[in-house]
Amino acid sequence: MPQFRKNVLSQYLRTKCDKQLRLSLYSPPELKAMGWPVPLEARPAVQILRDRGKEWEQAKMQDLELVFGTHLRGIKEDGKFKRIELGPVLASNPASPTIVAQARFEHPDLRSAFLANIGMTAAEMAAIPPFGAFEPDIILIRTPADDEIEIFPNGNTAPIATGDQRKALLVSDIKHAGEANSSYSSEVALYAVLLANWLRLNHLEGSFFVADHLGLWTRAKEVSDLEEPSQVLVPALADPEQSLLAAG
Repeated sequence: MPQFRKNVLSQYLRTKCDKQLRLSLYSPPELKAMGWPVPLEARPAVQILRDRGKEWEQAKMQDLELVFGTHLRGIKEDGKFKRIELGPVLASNPASPTIVAQARFEHPDLRSAFLANIGMTAAEMAAIPPFGAFEPDIILIRTPADDEIEIFPNGNTAPIATGDQRKALLVSDIKHAGEANSSYSSEVALYAVLLANWLRLNHLEGSFFVADHLGLWTRAKEVSDLEEPSQVLVPALADPEQSLLAAG
């Protein structure tokens, strides 16, 4: 069954290939069953880079845990962070600040709500496959700044009202890349608008909103050897846009 995930969008933006887009909606077993081309096995050097990227992502989350301690919410198995459902975290009324590592969110009506809010017709929506779950690497929950900008379910933005008591959700992804690019940035933007829709579907928009401080944590934001990670990460508690969540 075809399924839309965040990597489908980023891969298409990199390749601009309609055939690749169609194939990326299916899992390899589904492609094989239909007699369609399956992905080639990664060359050793490519696989090494993929593995290194996963290791680096885990290392950055370990850095977050080291510095932020109980301010970080996450689930670990065999020393590695695994996905954690975002709903129960928000329902627990988390303190400000709280960092959620590998938060996962989904809703059966997320696809229809999102597509309707961005202006698609019923006929256009019928051509869009079901959505899978979405898992941004980092969501920072904090008391909003006075000049915070909210992202709405249709992608529009506007300043929050003075005295708004809702907590802000700041979305970021970790990428083992030298710098940001349009495909990586599109993933974070997609997460943000989907999350705004998800909040509405779960009746949480009265307690939380998605802020427009979106970011990518790339190797360009790293410090040599990271001997003192607190020098890089602790300022994120006060100003995440300029440190932890700054777009590379």
